[in-house]
Amino acid sequence: MDYFYFLFGDMELSVYPEEKFERGALWYSIFGLIAIGIVLLSFFHDNWYGGIILLLLAGVYLYFHIRPKAPIVLKLTPQGLMIGNTTVAWINLQSYVIEFEKKTLRFKNIVFLIGKRHEIYTIADTAEHLQQFSDQLEQYIPRVGEYPQTGLEKFYRKIKL
Repeated sequence: MDYFYFLFGDMELSVYPEEKFERGALWYSIFGLIAIGIVLLSFFHDNWYGGIILLLLAGVYLYFHIRPKAPIVLKLTPQGLMIGNTTVAWINLQSYVIEFEKKTLRFKNIVFLIGKRHEIYTIADTAEHLQQFSDQLEQYIPRVGEYPQTGLEKFYRKIKL
């Protein structure tokens, strides 16, 4: 245990608990126009219940994606990677990917490949701290350039859902 602390110290990285999209006014305008159009069509065709349900669903969707989310901490421990209060054993982690924005080359997400699934966390820390964390993490799991995504997932990420 002392040897691990000597190697890693308090190696932590601050991240958001899920992928966080930065949406502009154009995205919200298009989303709002589409939602209003569908609701108006529902009311026009005398589908009052459908229109009200769609309006409520759009409101709930916007509420859950606009509300601020507190960052959590990724921490390297002897047992594995601690994500918030959950520890994922080193044996279960296959690799990880660091994603960046293509236009600004700013680091955006860290993705962990765990079995047949992947978990995406948006980075809420500095680039220097990310580099130190990544250097230590590479001693246990490899960093890869990309990971398999389904066409549907690529589409959802493209339209920022």
